[in-house]
Amino acid sequence: MSAYKKRFEPMKKLKLMRISRDLTIVELAEKTGINRNTINQYELGIHSPRRENLQTLAKALDCKIEEII
Repeated sequence: MSAYKKRFEPMKKLKLMRISRDLTIVELAEKTGINRNTINQYELGIHSPRRENLQTLAKALDCKIEEII
């Protein structure tokens, strides 16, 4: 059993947007400066991103925040 439990709705749109841009989590992390484990936790629903991280992710993926949440 995982030590982490899902507390938030997984960010499926973030993952789909990342994949549609042909980016790995590592590449998105390098592009945004957000730790790869943090991005993974957003996608899995373990943590929810703060507004500034949502803005950073949207900018890196060339989309609006609404498209990834």
